[in-house]
Amino acid sequence: MTLDLETAVDRLGGPLPVGELMEHWPLGGWRRLAPATVSLNEHFRLTTAQGDFFARRSHRSKSVGDLLQQLDLMSLLARRGLPVPRVVPTATGARHAVIGGRLWVVTEAMSGAPYDPGRPAHLQQLGRVLAWYHQTVADLDAGAGEPSPLVELRLRAARGPFDPYLHQRATQVMEELGRLTPDLPRLITHGGARRGNVLFDGDRLSALLDLDSAGPDARVVDLAIATHDLGMVYTASGAQDHKVALDLDRVAALLEAYVDQSGRLTPAEAIALPLMVECRDLKRTFGRLGRLHDGEPLSVNDHVKIGMERNRVRWLHEHREELSRVCAAAARRAAPARPVTQPVDPVDLVVVGLGYVGLPVAAHATWAGMSVAGLDLDRDVVRALNDGRSHVHDLSDDDVAGLVRRGFRATADVSVVERAGTVVICVPTMLGSGGVPDLGPVSRASAAVARHLRPGTLVVLESTSYPGTTEEVVQPILEQGSGLRAGTDFHLAFSPERIDPGNEQFGLRNTPKIVGGVTPESTEAARQLYARFVDTVLVARGTREAEAAKLLENTYRHVNIALVNELAQCFHDMGVDFWDVIRLAATKPFGFQSFVPGPGVGGSCIPIDPNYLTYRVRTQLGRALRLVELAQEVNESMPAYVVRRAQELLNEDGIALRGSTVLLLGVTYKADVADHRESPAREVATRLLRLGARVRYHDPYVPHWPVDGVEKAPDSLPAAAAEADLVMVLQAHAVYDLRELATSAVRVFDTRGVSSGDNVERL
Repeated sequence: MTLDLETAVDRLGGPLPVGELMEHWPLGGWRRLAPATVSLNEHFRLTTAQGDFFARRSHRSKSVGDLLQQLDLMSLLARRGLPVPRVVPTATGARHAVIGGRLWVVTEAMSGAPYDPGRPAHLQQLGRVLAWYHQTVADLDAGAGEPSPLVELRLRAARGPFDPYLHQRATQVMEELGRLTPDLPRLITHGGARRGNVLFDGDRLSALLDLDSAGPDARVVDLAIATHDLGMVYTASGAQDHKVALDLDRVAALLEAYVDQSGRLTPAEAIALPLMVECRDLKRTFGRLGRLHDGEPLSVNDHVKIGMERNRVRWLHEHREELSRVCAAAARRAAPARPVTQPVDPVDLVVVGLGYVGLPVAAHATWAGMSVAGLDLDRDVVRALNDGRSHVHDLSDDDVAGLVRRGFRATADVSVVERAGTVVICVPTMLGSGGVPDLGPVSRASAAVARHLRPGTLVVLESTSYPGTTEEVVQPILEQGSGLRAGTDFHLAFSPERIDPGNEQFGLRNTPKIVGGVTPESTEAARQLYARFVDTVLVARGTREAEAAKLLENTYRHVNIALVNELAQCFHDMGVDFWDVIRLAATKPFGFQSFVPGPGVGGSCIPIDPNYLTYRVRTQLGRALRLVELAQEVNESMPAYVVRRAQELLNEDGIALRGSTVLLLGVTYKADVADHRESPAREVATRLLRLGARVRYHDPYVPHWPVDGVEKAPDSLPAAAAEADLVMVLQAHAVYDLRELATSAVRVFDTRGVSSGDNVERL
């Protein structure tokens, strides 16, 4: 059903405030609006010029404080990689709007199909994601109190009509749950882990929806909801033996996946779970029977559902011992006995190198319930992390403090490797003189690990390098330093890092992970490691294929960026607006991927990784990788081209570059991050200084930029822009209001193509 935007009404026939909603969320223009649910919270699917979204109107009992807590929770889950909907801010940047006294929120639509009970992989993924959710919220305060189903059952049973069997069961369930309550761990439960809220793309979990019911409760309540909904089986309606039961194989698979991921299911929870499932059925049955007490007639559908719930209550009671055995087995699985041969205070994982790659690996493993230590030779980094202070953009101080509370510790003591079940090496790979790969950090880290390597350990290299590094460089160092043999005495694998700093959509958890080992057993060991905290793990044929995959990914970007950089120069000389060309070409739904030009390439990947590939081809095959080397030449030439264009713009205004003031706006290699490694802004600034310009910079993410001769501009951007002869937009951080900038500046040279105006020249 599609609603006319002019006459749209809600489920009660009242008019929807479409006009006001459009003002708050323009989204490029609304096209269609369709109702999506009939629950207390109304959801409407929006089709707009910018894609599909959901608008939700909260029920009247929801306060602004409750909504903000929910949105904070969604933000936390998204930061830690769970596939929850992204909240779309209003035109003013708010997360919600109050319209007609009701709270409205808009989120991006997430694709996928509901859980399929016939696919075992769905049960396993659900168990894992529920465990990930619980690990993520474990630091949040859940207070004390009784489980919510018990509270609700007590209220409903007290007011509903008397039914001897149901009241007998309710009394027993309430008494037993009451005795267990003090021993049930509490946290902020999801409150709705049922099939309509868990979406899949094939066998991959694609979305965890509906956090409206999230709140402080007993952890086992989430497991009861999932068991109740996903373990259900039905016999044919109207059949003589019509029952609503649970498939114990499904229940066992769900709980096994949960405890394998989390390692948590207490004996009290194992006893409480069957009772909690029964409690939920009883409260729903009493809820429907309560309508009779209020004089409301029951529909045919009500009678059918009451019968179904009665049948499931009866089935649960009759099969309670069997269900209890399944739960008890899961609890035993959650706490395996440790072999006596393990060292004192073992850790599941040691991450070597705690930078922008290593620290997120350590964080996600810790959130997944693993015991993790971080090894870094920078004692300032170690001290800061143990004090709860982050130096990585994608993790806040609160995130790091939470890791420490969960047991994570950073250290500079290499002997920590002796306690590790797995070691993941995440040290930087750089270029030496002449653009030759410098594997010194990898070699030194491998040698340090080798001195403390124990039989049975898994070692994984994540540092980007050329095909053959794991087996030709790392493996000999580990074997010679430890006296052990890779593939026999210890496992060895490569898994390329795919961290994209500042990316709010794709993080470590929901970006597929590639693993390739020196033996099939090493590959499987690596797959099992990452499966604990990454949604999708892909198996490569070996280490070389895994190493080459990362180089292909970055070389692909490198070559395409070089293409648009060269075309930008050509089209400028031809008088063609290249930015408009890109906009038009990007409308083709197949066969084209949009890349945009810029002042050069930066960061730790694109300027470096293709050199590793060309080096390997030259040294191993004796020939040049000509296209890649030409792309390197084009991208390296861009800072000089940008400076030349800046000089031409100043000449048009009758100003010489020598003695002029040039303000560089944004000096990091990427928007909205603080990392300025390999940023082309450095060479742009250096060239301007050589030509006699006075160079100032403004970047809210870089309080100190160590480039000799460059001044830091005042914090007030309009004032700094007004004082400059030319403002060069090198990085378009979201905090910049470029429209306001254009009104303050004399002339703007926008190398990112994001602003416009009579005084704006785009690259």
